[in-house]
Amino acid sequence: MSISSPTELRQLQAALTMLAEVRPDLEPRFDELVEAVEEAWNLGVRPMRALVELGVEITDLERAIWVTEGFEYLPQLPDLVAPELVERMAPHEGMDLGAFPVGRHEDTVVMAVLNPHNRQLVNDLQTRFKEFHLEIVVTNRQAIEDAANSHEDISLNDELADEESSERVTQLQSLETELLSQGRIAELADLLIERAIVIGASDVHIEPEGDYCEVRFRLDGILSSVGRYPGGYSQTIINRIKIMGQLDVGDRRTPQDGRATAVFGGRTVDLRVVTIPSAWGTESCVIRLLDQARVRGRLAALGLSRHVGTQFDRALSLQGGVVLATGPTGSGKTTTLYSALQTMTTGAVKTITVEDPVEYRIPGMLQVQVNRAANFDFATALRSILRADPDVILVGEIRDTETAEVAMAAALTGQMVLASLHTASAVSAPIRLTDLGAERFVVAAALRGVINQRLLRRLCRRCRVPFAPRRSQLDEAGWPFARPDRLWLPHPEGCEACFHTGYRGRQVIAEVMNLNEELRTAVAERAEPAELELLAIGNGMIPIRHDALQLARQGATSLEEIHRVLGAP
Repeated sequence: MSISSPTELRQLQAALTMLAEVRPDLEPRFDELVEAVEEAWNLGVRPMRALVELGVEITDLERAIWVTEGFEYLPQLPDLVAPELVERMAPHEGMDLGAFPVGRHEDTVVMAVLNPHNRQLVNDLQTRFKEFHLEIVVTNRQAIEDAANSHEDISLNDELADEESSERVTQLQSLETELLSQGRIAELADLLIERAIVIGASDVHIEPEGDYCEVRFRLDGILSSVGRYPGGYSQTIINRIKIMGQLDVGDRRTPQDGRATAVFGGRTVDLRVVTIPSAWGTESCVIRLLDQARVRGRLAALGLSRHVGTQFDRALSLQGGVVLATGPTGSGKTTTLYSALQTMTTGAVKTITVEDPVEYRIPGMLQVQVNRAANFDFATALRSILRADPDVILVGEIRDTETAEVAMAAALTGQMVLASLHTASAVSAPIRLTDLGAERFVVAAALRGVINQRLLRRLCRRCRVPFAPRRSQLDEAGWPFARPDRLWLPHPEGCEACFHTGYRGRQVIAEVMNLNEELRTAVAERAEPAELELLAIGNGMIPIRHDALQLARQGATSLEEIHRVLGAP
């Protein structure tokens, strides 16, 4: 706290009086300290600095100053608070905002802040915790950073990345060696799937390559090899998986896909199995792992930044219209839409989804599976469910003219329609819809908002490496902030906590475009993407790269990961 007025000078003098009462060692020096404050003030020197030079602890001064204003001061924050409070404010956001939840008493949330006079911050916190009364206390930056780091470690240290899981992986690898030595190849398939589940992989790829068979796992969106086995083993392993998925073991010449449910380590996991024949008489296999409990538990954990979350909530709060989630395959669009649905679906709301395929079964919704073999596509299904009086509709993907037209028409008649669309940016979504054949004026009238997103890998906080960035590196990344003293890199060898990848978990980065009248007019008049982007930014959209660089600034990811996902600016 700096002293910039006679009133603040008097507050500091009052704080010294209080401090002398609770610090007996300072009482004999009280007159000296008061004189130092007054002299510094007269010379134009910061009085706080003068006191620190005389041996007064800055934390003691801060405590005394805030207490004289009637605030409680906490030099340290609790190591652990209720998860539902932290979910509303991600730990890295707390460091950036200068605030962190301390606890809850019935309908009151205690919030520690650096500056209780920052009305913008207090108003934002009140919006986040709108159903609670806020009790503001004061703390210091180091306390907030310590609390945020503690909770971020906990939030990332889920059941898939703890010491017990590392031990289980070691056990499974030993069992694999034992099975191979005994020639029990079919059982190896079960162990590979369980190992993938334990480390949190989303897919298992089994790929015959001549005289060997390579197995790769996709972890946090990146494929990595986890083992090579003799080529003669590949078909035995794949046959075991085909039996699990109820596929034809004798057919190796045509692609097949199936589904199975299995229990590994007490956890029920859905498996989507795809086999693809090669030109050399072998077939490869891909297994998609769908852990229902894990996905439902991570809907909130993926997290949106404060501004993006506010903008997305604004789009969802409107009555009727289309809200789109855009981005490439594997960018988390489905998870974002399911999260929105779970927020919107109540006993008073009828929600129907049309998907291909239905990957996650969510209670409280009617979920419809597209069946193209029976001519039951997205457009046909959508027309049918409109007669079932839904309030909210999820369309798995808008990919053709008919689906786009029916979705727009449903939105204009009062339904809220959520859908995914493949576009590279938020502003290109209305252009893509018109390219599919929807009328420009219909898109302008029906579209409410677009969230364009990607998934960035988060640095492992146990082994990340600090470095001082060069100005050229920041310029190449499009850095919009002041030059930082340090950023972070992944450890080249990783550690056991991140399975030696340097990263652990993923984070959503996004941009949200909400349409106002000016944007609707521009869409109807087929404005260029650059013009739409300027209008969207003027209406509150923060570009996705800015959202990503904010994470790098907070130490959650690296510049190289941002470049991998978003490319050059």
